[in-house]
Amino acid sequence: MTLKIETQEDDQRQLLVTVEVDEKRVRKAMQKAARKNARQLRIPGFRPGKAPYNVVVGYIGAEAIRQDAFSELLPQIFEETLKQVDVEPYAQPTLDDVEHDPMVLKMTIPLEPLVVLGDYREMRREITPVEISDEAVDEALDILVQNEATTEPVERPAESGDEVVIGGKGYLGDDEDEVIFQEEHFHVRLEEDAVFAGTSFVDELVGVSAEEEKTFTITFPDEFEDESDFAGKTATFTLTIHEVLERKVPELNDEFVAEQAGDAETVEALRAEIFDRLQKQAEEQFKNDLLDETIDEMLENVEELVYPKGAVEAEIDRILDGIKGQIDQMGLKWEDYLQLRQETNESLREDAEDDAVTRLERRLVFQKFVEMEKIILTEDEIDAAIEEKLENYDEEMQGYMRPFFEGQGGDMLRNELTMDKIHERLVAILSGTAPDLTEPETVTEDSEEDEESSADEAEETVASPETIAEAVSEDDTQVTDES
Repeated sequence: MTLKIETQEDDQRQLLVTVEVDEKRVRKAMQKAARKNARQLRIPGFRPGKAPYNVVVGYIGAEAIRQDAFSELLPQIFEETLKQVDVEPYAQPTLDDVEHDPMVLKMTIPLEPLVVLGDYREMRREITPVEISDEAVDEALDILVQNEATTEPVERPAESGDEVVIGGKGYLGDDEDEVIFQEEHFHVRLEEDAVFAGTSFVDELVGVSAEEEKTFTITFPDEFEDESDFAGKTATFTLTIHEVLERKVPELNDEFVAEQAGDAETVEALRAEIFDRLQKQAEEQFKNDLLDETIDEMLENVEELVYPKGAVEAEIDRILDGIKGQIDQMGLKWEDYLQLRQETNESLREDAEDDAVTRLERRLVFQKFVEMEKIILTEDEIDAAIEEKLENYDEEMQGYMRPFFEGQGGDMLRNELTMDKIHERLVAILSGTAPDLTEPETVTEDSEEDEESSADEAEETVASPETIAEAVSEDDTQVTDES
């Protein structure tokens, strides 16, 4: 045994490890490092690689040789240490301190978080079925026809419902350098709250004519949501009206519907399609909201939640990796993004820490919930779902789609089915109709092989950590002005 290992677990689910390397092993590594250096150095009086150990040490110093030996030994020491302490790191272990003579390493191994949920099965909530009103369908239809509207210039003052093309500048308060609007040709539909909601901006443009110039002042409401810095302040605009455009909205009839993309050929059929789409969207939103609210409540009532600092650092890495991916898709270099934001990697990590803690804690609580409820998918359920998906395609397309659903598409399908099961269980718990949880069966000597086989199968079908992370982590890596 060439490693002397001492361990101590702290109160943050971290294993503090001290490793002392046997000096014989260090000397052997130093001799190897010396031979490597000898091949690379030109030492007077010796051919490359032929200088004796003592000569090489005298030429570059024992400390440098020992450092090279340490670099060579470090990966081996890490691997052997993890094997001997017999723990699975929850996140990347860290090397905290090194002494070279004797060679002693101090490292921290993040351990699996400890999560003890409160009595979440006593939570209750009234579950109201999602209903789509006729008004919601009418509104969606109106948006459709409005988007198909055409415009034509008119020689009259602008009326409500028209569009105007404006150019000019607007500044906040009395500071003309604090520009909040600067456009050459900007289209504004003269409808309430179309621009700078809650102000008189649109009203000021009703009645203007083409080629007219107008200067006016608006006041932002005290709770202006679009930009908090504007709240309660005034802004002055000097604008030129280039054009007044009258909107021609098509009539909603069967002929209009038949010209649109899609299968519907009548207004009635289109209404049914829109109703189904809105219903699915509303149900999905309801599921997401219910999940978020339930996780928040479970987190608020958690009995014990302890996790290592390395878990937070790993979550910060995930957040920044998401931002970096978006920056890359935008064709920007990461260094340019940092300069644009006037940030550094370190400051971004600090900014992301609170968000990382929230995401981590929510995911840990949810993972524990899934574990406690033993929510898994069977292969039969997955196969049935694939067949149901394939029914939407003709025979030829089924030949292409089957490999997709049995491969990469199958992962997405598993995620979808898992989340459906989780939602069903949540509704049952909140309604007080959830089935009792069964205790794990005792494994006997005769059934160990069968239990191991069943465990392997369950591992294949249980909700993966990636699924859980996607389900409970909000999309906080969008590149915005607040990122």
